[in-house]
Amino acid sequence: MDTTETTQRGMTVEELLDLPVSVRIEEAGRAFGISRGLAYRMQREGRFPVPVLRIGRRLVVTRASLLNALGVTTPGSSQAPTPDPNTSTPVVTASD
Repeated sequence: MDTTETTQRGMTVEELLDLPVSVRIEEAGRAFGISRGLAYRMQREGRFPVPVLRIGRRLVVTRASLLNALGVTTPGSSQAPTPDPNTSTPVVTASD
């Protein structure tokens, strides 16, 4: 995938790869193409597409979980995302 292509969700692959190790839920929502309000509502209802961590008063998501859920592999990664037959979200499986 060309790093300048926009994901189906709303951020370019280049933007996703440039994210810090963890991002606020608002930024994670933008990666999925959803509004801030919907991101918070989905988190409250336990429906956010990736695990959300509470650090103090902040809700954060790891870059790794975002990349995995969006099917983006990092440069030098030997694993390609594989589709989970139970969801439409690709999942990276361990080779061990």
